[in-house]
Amino acid sequence: MKRLIPILCASMLTLSACQSKAKVDPEIMADLEAIVSNCKVGVSGNTVNKCKNKEHKALLKKFSEKKKDKVDALDTFSVALTSENKELAVAASTILYSGFRNFGTTPKKVSKDVAKRLIEAVAKSPKYQAAQALTAAVHAANLAGEQEALYAMLENHPYDSLPGLAYPKIMYYGRMNAFPKVKSLVDSGNKKWAKAALKAPRNMPKPTEEEKAAVCSWADSKIKGNTSDTFYGVGNLMIWCKGEYINTLLTEGEKRLEKNIFTRNDYLLFRDVCFTPIKGLIKEAGKEAQCKRTLTFLEKAVNNESLESLPRGLALFAIYYQRRNADSMVIMKKYKDHKDPKIQKYAKESIESLVKHYKVAE
Repeated sequence: MKRLIPILCASMLTLSACQSKAKVDPEIMADLEAIVSNCKVGVSGNTVNKCKNKEHKALLKKFSEKKKDKVDALDTFSVALTSENKELAVAASTILYSGFRNFGTTPKKVSKDVAKRLIEAVAKSPKYQAAQALTAAVHAANLAGEQEALYAMLENHPYDSLPGLAYPKIMYYGRMNAFPKVKSLVDSGNKKWAKAALKAPRNMPKPTEEEKAAVCSWADSKIKGNTSDTFYGVGNLMIWCKGEYINTLLTEGEKRLEKNIFTRNDYLLFRDVCFTPIKGLIKEAGKEAQCKRTLTFLEKAVNNESLESLPRGLALFAIYYQRRNADSMVIMKKYKDHKDPKIQKYAKESIESLVKHYKVAE
């Protein structure tokens, strides 16, 4: 009979059947209990506030100052999350949400049992609590090689928003090991899951040339002839890839426009080819020739009378968004009295902003 135990354990539906025992840190558990005793804990909204002695901040500080290790603490949080004391579970999930968004650049290895226990705890948690504890579970699963257990939990949890919250993060520590999942989600036909998964590669910290080449080659194959809802997400990867990939993106955008396709998502995509939020610190993705081509493409969208009014107006606004200068003023003045109400609206608003905020003469 003893020989059958490993086989039985491997086939058990409940992951905890053959796991090692959770290691609870008594100091952290006491800190969580202090939050319950001295803070206002809202179970319905999964909130913690009005702590008498800043208990919540004090526990977070232990992790931020590395007085406590996040990986070592995971078991304690798994136990707290599944406690019959709902307020203790809320305290635990709020700490995970605020303090465990990553485990550092060189985190400790997470054991499979520890990862499984946290995944199980999220599986048993109500929606807000599960959402707050989710990032820690994603990271633990990837560091332990328990991705399949994570994916099964996500796809079976009653809170159907969890996959959309988790998939953008699976390559943070999973890196290229998680990329096959990204590709399968994009091809799954589930629009929400595909949209979330397409964010994952850009969340990889400091991708290597090899990692980026693999992602960009795949994105290149997915953008060509794409008229589906994934165009926006794949397009953002093409901008991230830069270089010739932006040329390919512009070619595909031009092909879509010839078919009278230019949506709000196209506006959001093509406005970012030559925009940077912090001049001098973050470089624009596009080179000068690509930027000129982008602006020409956007003005063609403005003048395409087969498009609806809003996307035409947004195409004009995307020109201003990327070039807040005298050249943009010349373009905006061409359209300030346009017969289309949205084009006229965005032209006038852009002119007003250029004069007021960027001191460009009208």
